[in-house]
This record gives sequence, structure tokens and C-alpha cells, in this order.
Amino acid sequence: MNRFIQLTLFATLLLCHPTLQAQVTPPCPTPPPPGAPACASTCVYCNFDGYMGNNAGFPSGGNTVCGQITIHNDQWFGFVAGTESITINIATSNCMNGDGLQAAFFANCQDDALVCNGGSGGGGGQPLTLSYSNFIPGQTYYLMIDGWVADVCDYEIEVLDGSVSPPAPAQPAVPQGPTVVCPGAEVVYTIPEAYGAGYYQWTAPAGSKINGGNTNNVTLPAPDGTSITVTFGNAGGTVCVKVGNACSTPLMSCLNVINQPIPPTIKPDVVVCFEDLPFTWDEQPFTTYSTPGTYNLTSTPYDSYLGCDSLVKQKIVLKSQIKTNIGTLYTCEGSCLVVNGNTYCNTGGPFQEVLESFQGCDSIVQFNVITIPANAVIGPVQMINCNNPSLTLTSTGSTTAPTASYTWTNATWTPIGNQTTQMVNTGGTYNLIVTNTLGTASCKDTATVSVPANLTPPGASVNGGNITCTASSVTLMASSPTNSVNYQWSGPGITPANQNLQNPVVSQTGSYTVTVTNPVNGCSSTATATVSGDNTPPQVSATGGTLTCAQQTLSLSSSTNASQASYSWSGPCINASNQNNQNPVVNCTGTFTVVVTNTANGCTNTATATVMQDVNIPTADAGADQAISCQQTSVVLNGSGNTGGAPPDYLWTGPGINAGNQNNPTPTVDQAGTYILTVTNSANGCSSQDTVVVTSSIIPPVANAGADNTITCATQTVALGGAGSSQGPDYSALWTGPGINAGNQNQYNPVVNQSGTYVLTVTNTMTGCTSTDTSVIAINITPPVVDAGMDTTLTCSTPNGIALSGSGSPANVSYLWMGQGIGANNATLQNPVVTVPDTYTLQVTDPANGCTATDQVLVMQDANLPAANAGPDLVLNCSVNAVNINASGSASGPDITYQWSGPGINAGNATIQN
Repeated sequence: MNRFIQLTLFATLLLCHPTLQAQVTPPCPTPPPPGAPACASTCVYCNFDGYMGNNAGFPSGGNTVCGQITIHNDQWFGFVAGTESITINIATSNCMNGDGLQAAFFANCQDDALVCNGGSGGGGGQPLTLSYSNFIPGQTYYLMIDGWVADVCDYEIEVLDGSVSPPAPAQPAVPQGPTVVCPGAEVVYTIPEAYGAGYYQWTAPAGSKINGGNTNNVTLPAPDGTSITVTFGNAGGTVCVKVGNACSTPLMSCLNVINQPIPPTIKPDVVVCFEDLPFTWDEQPFTTYSTPGTYNLTSTPYDSYLGCDSLVKQKIVLKSQIKTNIGTLYTCEGSCLVVNGNTYCNTGGPFQEVLESFQGCDSIVQFNVITIPANAVIGPVQMINCNNPSLTLTSTGSTTAPTASYTWTNATWTPIGNQTTQMVNTGGTYNLIVTNTLGTASCKDTATVSVPANLTPPGASVNGGNITCTASSVTLMASSPTNSVNYQWSGPGITPANQNLQNPVVSQTGSYTVTVTNPVNGCSSTATATVSGDNTPPQVSATGGTLTCAQQTLSLSSSTNASQASYSWSGPCINASNQNNQNPVVNCTGTFTVVVTNTANGCTNTATATVMQDVNIPTADAGADQAISCQQTSVVLNGSGNTGGAPPDYLWTGPGINAGNQNNPTPTVDQAGTYILTVTNSANGCSSQDTVVVTSSIIPPVANAGADNTITCATQTVALGGAGSSQGPDYSALWTGPGINAGNQNQYNPVVNQSGTYVLTVTNTMTGCTSTDTSVIAINITPPVVDAGMDTTLTCSTPNGIALSGSGSPANVSYLWMGQGIGANNATLQNPVVTVPDTYTLQVTDPANGCTATDQVLVMQDANLPAANAGPDLVLNCSVNAVNINASGSASGPDITYQWSGPGINAGNATIQN
């Protein structure tokens, strides 16, 4: 049970209200005092669970609560409910009369108890339980403890269920109410009930009053206090509410409120016509006006919905009477004026009408009326044709007046003149617009006439022709889509005899024009044709050539300027298959003639071509036969040729010929064989050949350096194997390589001790021919890897010795141990067992190359025995039934262990020192 009560000191909060005086009970100081003698004087215990006290010394109350409890020496405690349901137990002791206590819960200091437990006579020492389940968390309640018939007891309060520790109040909502007010406004602000609230503390802007009081702040106990009425002064600001209880820090929320006067209501301007006077304003004080003028009116104050003053302003314009003389009105003859719904069609006046002005008032209008004549007439018309190409339109019968004007237009109403007459030269629709303007009116009339026209030309087309070597005249062909027309020709071949023919025949080149005339309307059309002449023979050329050994046929070449031509050849090699080719192929000499015909005009021309022959054969000489040997490994072939004129071309073939020397007349070759020289006359392609033989006496000796070999740790020298080479008095040997010196370089089987590449050269001393061969000597002297293991120690715990841990690589190495504990039986084991301390050496041998490596391991010995002293002998008797065996005289330390044995030793004491 927690017997410590933590209290927070609050100042007493008083509520001042003309209809409500309320006090919020403050928290108790620390340490808390005893219970108060009256409800109104108690403080709030923030947690009275575990409170211990005595009700001695409290005066008699005399009141009755719950209808059953008479108060005698009551004691009061304020508390804040932490839960809705609370059950407490009051344990009593040391009751003076032995009757015990009685108790009750109260919601306030005015009303009857919420629940009571009246106890019973003789109940002293019996627990007293008090329970209530409708508390509101956060609100302040009161516990009364009283002696049964004024008994005095010690007691302790224990909370059995629920909590008397106040909950932290919930954050209050922002107050709800108007955010814009006016001076003097009376407004209600509310918030929802906040959980854990014991009271609500409200503040309003300076100068405001809350709930009809005299201040701008008020504190109201829960559950009331969630709504206030604020009467505003002239200031705005914030309306705030704090929610708290007696034992918790209050939380606050605020609403910003703007306080500003209500602006006057500006009503729309009113215009009052003269005929509607007098005028009474419909706002207080309801003044009446009769004189025209402008009045800016302000009402007496009204009360607004917030209780503030509100004014109405309006501008009133009282109009004067309107009377206007608009002068003379004009209308076209045959039309009428409509004024105010009345029709005026004839000249007259003055007239008067009452109209409505733009402001809706009566307006008296005075005026006169004049009608304006306008009449348009076009005189009779005739047809326009090529014999009569123009026509004059007249306006006879139209209105004539100084104020009248005339406008002539075509069918698209485009103006073409402004006189009383108009000249036109095309048929179609024409309009005359007569405009008569007087005053502000302009009257118009329009007349329309259609002018017929026949200006269509008859149309003409003509075809000419071409005079050639095969056609000496042409017929000109004229035509027209119009029937019964007349033709008139002009041109270099036209005569009086053919000038009026539709299709005259002419034999001269030039330009010819025909004029076609329609006698119905006198209109004519012309067309032109050209007669061209083409009787010029084509230009022709022909080319032959020379037949040679390289070119045994050739193409005769012919050309012409005629775009369309045919060819006909004649000559010794011309036949039916090639005589009409432009460029026939021939294989004989002679003179050839071609006839070229321009198929466009039938004109012809000829040309000749000559074919000659050049087949002179050159001479070729390959030179004398030659021989090559090991001393003379190459020879120069002595080729030559003669063409009798043009430079000869040379081409060699044979085993020693390549792209670099095949065209050289004297190439150098190093191979035996037959060589052929071809000499060609570059001018005619004719050639001849000659042959030369190159023999060889080169026979190389045999050079055999023997098989490759390897130097190892087991074999540190090797003999080179040149014995398979050519040997004898006509041969010599020469070795080169890293292990060769002056003493062994001419031996066939020299002994060497260095790795590398060795070259054997064998020479035939008679021919100078040599041969070479190579032998590679490798080396493999890499020692194996050896490890004799970690140093170790022989101790009393290893009486049978220690196994050495040897290892090596590669996997097939052999082992050899040396040392005092090594004998014939274990010297070659990988891991021999030794019982003698010494420095042991392990030698590992790689059987692949005979190389060895060694490592050592130290075997030490530690045979020092620890001291063991079980202490003096001890005696068990009737007075000493147990003794402590003491081994403190024995060796001790972290490496020392103990093991007892005997009739009194068990698992629990077998390994302890004493």
C-alpha cells in the first residue's frame, strides 16, 4: 500500500457571479493536514489511499444524512475521482467506545450524501466499506468520516477498487462561437465537456464581462462551466478556457475574436421622378421630401442581432421635370416615323409626345416632320456584241434634286460610276442607287437592269507540219467549234489562191496564222501553226584500228549527230549478221564504208574506216645454264630480248621466281630447276620463249641435338646427345648455349650443368653445307616444404611419450627424423613417438628431384611433482563427531587440483582442498 500522498498546492479559486457564488476546493499542502471539521473548510487530498488518522477532537455536527446517519464528530476529506467506480475500506482500531465509525460520499457541501455506510453499535475494530459507481473522473468529491454515536477511533483508509488519484484532464476543444463581433455584442461560447475536468476557467478580451459579471474572467466547477455569455467592450482578442482539476496542471484552448463596429448598411441610390413627388424615405425617422435635389440620408440607430448599433445610409435623387424640343425629324417618302407608338407619315408639325427617360421618368418631346422623296429608274438597253462593243445606261425618270446623288454598280454591287449616265462594255446586271439626303435622313431607291451580250469568240485551232527529205509539202489543218465561220490565212506559203481555204497546202517553212470570224456577232479568234523544215544530212564519222597478236578482232566505230539513225556497213569482213550494227566487230584488214540515215527526215551521209595489222614476233634468250652450291647459294639468270622497236616486257617462271623478280630480265634465284623466260612486244602483244636450267650440289648434313633433359638435385649435370648427327673427317660439330665453353663446344656429347637452350651446328667441310638442331635443358631444384611441428613438453601426464607432428609437401615426400629418441624403428615415420627430451630434426626428400629440406622441433620435460600434505591425523569420538581434514600444507595455485578418497569422501567434497 502506498502511504505517501503527493500534493500540488493550488490557490483558492473563487467564482463571482450575481446569481452564483462557487468555490473550487484547493489541494492540500504537503504534508497533508488531518481531515477538516467541516466540508467547506477541507482541502483536496490528491491521493488519500493509505491515509491514517483519528477523529478525536472534532465538534459534534448534529445533522442527519442519508436519512439514517446523525453526525456527531464528523471529519471531512476532499478528493478528485480518478474513475467512475470507487470502493474504499476504512479499517478501525482503538475505538474508545467500541462502536466504530460511519462514513459517506458527497458531491458538494450543500446537497445530501451520494452514498452512506452507517456502521453499527459495537462495530469497533470491524472494517467499514463505502462504494459508489457514478463518479465523474476529474471532479471534486468529499468523504465524511464520523464516530458512531461520537465514538473516537484510529483508522486507515484503503482504496479497494478504482482510483482517487485524479486523471490528467483532456485538452479542451477550441471554444465554439462567433469570431467576429461588435462593441456591446452579447455572445455565447461553448465547449464540449472535457474528460477529467474539475473546473473550467474562462477569460475574455479586456473590457468584456462574462455571465453578466463585472470581470472578463470566471472559474466554474465541473460539470457546469462548459458555456458562458460574453458581453464585449471595444477590444478584440481571445476567448480562452482552461480545464483542470485540483491536482493536475490545467490545459488551455483559445479562439481568436475580432471586435469591430458594424459598418453602416449602404442601400442602393434611388432616383425619384418629378411626377412621383413628394417622396417619403422608408428608413427611420421616415422623412418626407418635395423639392428636387440630391439628399444623402442617414437613419437613426437600429439594434443588430448581436445587440450593437447599426445605421442605414442611402442617396436619394429627386429629379426635375424633363422637356426637350428635338427639332425636325426626317423620313423617306413612303415610310413613317413611329414616336411613342404613334405614326407620322407626312410633312407637318409641331408635334408633342410624352416618353419614358432612361431613368424611367416622364420626358416631354416636341418635334416637326419632313418626308424626303427618292426614286431610281434605268432607261431601255440594247445587246452588246463585237459589232456594238459598248452601251450607255441612262437614269431618265429618276429623282432629280440638288440633294440627290447617283451610284452605278455591277452585279456584285461594286461602284462603277456616279453620274446620271454610265458607259458599259460587258453584259450582265447593273444597279442604279439614287440617294436623297436632307437633314439627318438619307433616303435611297435602287433600280436594276440586265444588259444582254454576245461577245463569245468562235474559237480556232490549227496544226502545222514538217518538211523533210521525203516530204516536200504539208497541209495546214484549221478548225473551229463554231459552225459557218470564215477563215483568213497569212504566212510565207500563203497566196490569194489559198488564203481563204480552211486547210491550205504549203511548201515553205515558217509561221502561219489563221483568223476565224463568226459572221453572227462579228467576233473572231486566231491560231498559229509552225511549218518546220528538216532536210539536212546527218554528220557521220567512222574509225578503224590495228589488229595485233593481242587484239585479233576489233570494233569499227561510227558516230552521228542524228538522234534517230540507221546504219549500213560494207567491206571485206561485213556480212548479213553485222552490216546494220553501229559498231560491227571485224577480224580482217581493209577499207570499210558506213551509210547513216537520219530516220527522222530520211537524209543520209557516208564515212570510211581502215583496219591494218601488226604481228612482228620478238626474240627471247634465257642465257646459259648455271649451278648453285653451299658456297654459291644463288645465281643471276642472264635473260634478254629484242622487239625491233617497242620496249620488251619480261616474265620469268620457275622455282626461284616470285612477285618481286618475275619481271626482271636478270633475276637472282637460289633454287635449282628449269626457268622459262617469256619476252612480249608491248606494242602488239606478240611474244616468244627461251629456257635455262639451274642445277644444285647442296646436300645438308644430319644435325641431331638429342632429347630434351632436366637438371635436378639428384642429377646436377647432363650430357647433350649429338651422337646421332653426321660424323667423320668431312664433318665438324659446334655447340652454343649457357653451359658451352671452349673446351666442349666441338664435342658431339658435351656435359653441361646449366639449364637453357643448346644449338648444335653440323658442317660438311667439303661442301660448306650446314644443319642445326636444338635441345632444351630444364632445371628442377625446388626444395620440398617441411614442418616439424610445434615445440612440446614431456610431463607426468605423458608417461608413454609424445608423437611428433611432421608434415611436408608435395604429398609423396619421404621423412627422416634424427634425435636421441629416434631409432631404426621410427626414423622414417611421419609422426614418431619419443620419450626423451631433445632437439629433433626432420628431413623431407622430394623423390621427383631428390631435393631435401629440414626443420627442428624442441621436446622439453617437466617432471616436478607438486607437494601433497593431507595434514595431521585426527580422531573422531563421542564429543567430536566430525573433523576437517586440512591439506593447506600442499601445493596450491591455479594449476593445482585436489582429489580426496576415503570413507567420508563424496562428490561434494572430493575436490576441495580442506
